[in-house]
Amino acid sequence: MNYKIIVFIYMVLFAGCTTKDTYYNPNVDEKLTVAKAQEIQKGMSSAEVVEKLGTPNIITKDESKQEVWVYDKTTMQNAKQNTSGIGGLWTLTTQGLFGGIWGGQETSVSSERTLTIIIKFDPENRVKDVVYRTSSF
Repeated sequence: MNYKIIVFIYMVLFAGCTTKDTYYNPNVDEKLTVAKAQEIQKGMSSAEVVEKLGTPNIITKDESKQEVWVYDKTTMQNAKQNTSGIGGLWTLTTQGLFGGIWGGQETSVSSERTLTIIIKFDPENRVKDVVYRTSSF
């Protein structure tokens, strides 16, 4: 799925509970991982979150006018697979032994992985709630 489509979906989902203070950052930290998401704890300051995860993709406000940060990372992986081996077909005729040899076949496999982290802050800009989700297809 295209990265811009994912961002658009999140913007639509949060549209009912946002104000006009929405900020989008496409340069989310490339090292965003589930392990880093698990380091975010309730009570952490927003500065501590930025130190661990970098700047978020989307900053918006919820129905209580508290900040909500969304980190979203999509990774494409492409791999080539070779089936090695030699096959052949040989025929014995009165003129001799005839045949052919062929090698392996190369196939390409691709997959997409996504990681989405949503962090809600309290009025003191401390982490109130954090959830994350991963998927691959």
